[in-house]
Amino acid sequence: MRNLKLSITYTSLLVLLSACGGGGGGSNSTENNHNDNISKGLTQDNSNLAPLINGIPSAIITTGSTYQFMPESSDPENANLTFEITNKPLWLNFNPATGELSGTPASSDVGLFSDILVTVTDGVHVSSLPPFSITVEEKSLSPLQISGSPPLAVQENSAYSFTPATTNNGANSLLFSILNRPSWLAFDSATGRLSGTPAESDVGTYRDIQIFVNDGVDEASLERFNITVTSTSAILSWVAPSTRVDNSVITLSELGGFKIYSGRDATDLSLLVDIADPTVNEYKVDGLATGTHFFAVTVYDQFMVESDFSSIASKTIY
Repeated sequence: MRNLKLSITYTSLLVLLSACGGGGGGSNSTENNHNDNISKGLTQDNSNLAPLINGIPSAIITTGSTYQFMPESSDPENANLTFEITNKPLWLNFNPATGELSGTPASSDVGLFSDILVTVTDGVHVSSLPPFSITVEEKSLSPLQISGSPPLAVQENSAYSFTPATTNNGANSLLFSILNRPSWLAFDSATGRLSGTPAESDVGTYRDIQIFVNDGVDEASLERFNITVTSTSAILSWVAPSTRVDNSVITLSELGGFKIYSGRDATDLSLLVDIADPTVNEYKVDGLATGTHFFAVTVYDQFMVESDFSSIASKTIY
């Protein structure tokens, strides 16, 4: 009998004791208590349920855009949860306390990132989302554009200003340039702004002005345009008469001067100025408002006998 070995497993021992139907009271009580303890331990393990995790991560992101995903998670026992990730793209940040993924891919990150796996554990069980992929696509670049309607006229001694609008992807800085810039205008190459105040000597039309913008890759331009600087003054000139209405001769020494009449209606003119000098043959009217102005001149002699109106002249201010 000494050469025989008795091999009884712990489970077999439990079965054997159960089948014995009794024994010493002390021994039976101890073994039953041990059996109860084991049963309690099994009940505790079976009652710990796995944590829950769900959510659908975005599958596509464009360069320069922010990617963000945080799974929904819970634990039946309200245990503290910890998250882990496998195959995380380098451009993404991961928060192990919440499972949040966030980041902004660059052009160098364009491509497919596969088999990303986010898991959550309560320290006993592990649950996971289905493996997913993220495709990073190059952001579609909008074409460089420039637009705007520059003022086509400005009065002398009045401020002129125009800044074009641009549309681009914002990735590169813009540089503006101009063709046929009037000398009285300043130009900002960083914004494309034209600004200045023309003087009286700048009155005239400036043609074929064109503004360009360049982002280092593409170039766009406005249509060519003209700017007309209009005068706010009118210069009247006349010739002193040498005869009267009855054709009798009148000398310059017999003249007393000239009167200038003006108005916005050719049939309703009023005295603008009395020039008591017969040698004057020109007069400048400044500060005229926008619109059409009408003028006439009369001459009077030493006895203040005044002639009829000259022919009506007009000047339109824009």
